Amino acid sequence: MEKQGDGSWIGAVILASILGIVATSIALPDRVATHFDASGAANGFMTRAPYLVFMTVFALLLPLLVLRGLRSAMNGAINSINVPNREYWLDPARREESLRWLHAHAARLAAGISAFAFVLHAALIYANHQVPPRLDPGLGFALLGASLIGVLLWGLGLMRHFRRP
Repeated sequence: MEKQGDGSWIGAVILASILGIVATSIALPDRVATHFDASGAANGFMTRAPYLVFMTVFALLLPLLVLRGLRSAMNGAINSINVPNREYWLDPARREESLRWLHAHAARLAAGISAFAFVLHAALIYANHQVPPRLDPGLGFALLGASLIGVLLWGLGLMRHFRRP
């Protein structure tokens, strides 16, 4: 079980991701290739300012929505929380510890989303330095695969923790 103050690292991860995106965005051209087909050819573009807003929202607001959504569920009706073996884990004797663990687990997801936003941004910087802009399909599929594996592992961790003892 994680202690109450141990979740402060999530803010550091989000801040580092945002600062990394902002600090390195100068390396992007004025017209940023942001979408690529399966062969790696750029087929979608944004100007730098809207791109920076989008990536900042991705790195900040999406993780905060994950945490806020969970907090809203935790502060609302207990039946709005859907975990395996819910009756057992949200029984009053185990509820506080279960909710604390769930919040810490959501923080891990939020940190992963924010870190992924920065890694994606770094890949887009690299892709935009190619002439013409090109995202290596292997890198694109690796990023997609890593994000899917991360979410899968996160879900498996949730199911494993809330299995019936």
